[in-house]
Amino acid sequence: MGIAMFKKLKTLSLAASVLVAGAAAGQAATFDFVDLIDNPSTGIGESSWSTSAVAGGWTVGGITVNASAQGGYNAYLDSNVAGLGVCKVTGTLNNVPGQCTPGKDDNVQTGETLVLSFSRLVKITSIILRDAAHNLFVLGDTMSFTGASGSGTYVTGTTGAALSNLFGQGTSWDFTTGRLGKEFYISSITVAAVPVPAAGLMLLTGLGGIAVARRRRKQA
Repeated sequence: MGIAMFKKLKTLSLAASVLVAGAAAGQAATFDFVDLIDNPSTGIGESSWSTSAVAGGWTVGGITVNASAQGGYNAYLDSNVAGLGVCKVTGTLNNVPGQCTPGKDDNVQTGETLVLSFSRLVKITSIILRDAAHNLFVLGDTMSFTGASGSGTYVTGTTGAALSNLFGQGTSWDFTTGRLGKEFYISSITVAAVPVPAAGLMLLTGLGGIAVARRRRKQA
């Protein structure tokens, strides 16, 4: 193998290793909707998602999330330690557009579906839910979901690998009331990017094959 070719293969091998290592590390992001809305210095206030400052997407840790609702309804950012819910009808209240009318209809109720979409393949590692009174869900409270890996029921208290395995991997999930029909807000959700090392692994495999072929040719 010539010196120039050796240097080229070495450079490509290093690049492939970086790709694999970077993919393995992955990215993680916590989307704290309560802080997004209520933070005294940076909060954006209460409104529908589509009329808010994050209407084009909210990016944290290199991952972007967008929220919507099915049935022509609105994903809704509710203040006072609530989070993300759904509002059937929005309008202008006190000269502020995008406000839920009536004000009590801003959580996810029976018959409503909240949709979260992410900019890349992720797995859910944590989720915090609050009820209609803005209190944290207690152990045993449920929420239903549908994602790329199928449908299921999340039971409050499920954590760690069990939670990630329950939701599976995907770029979008639909959330509805669970088997108890309890209304809810998503106060916070943490996701981790799913490593995609295929490109780097393919490059390393190809480089290895070239090296083996050249060594055999030299020995022949």
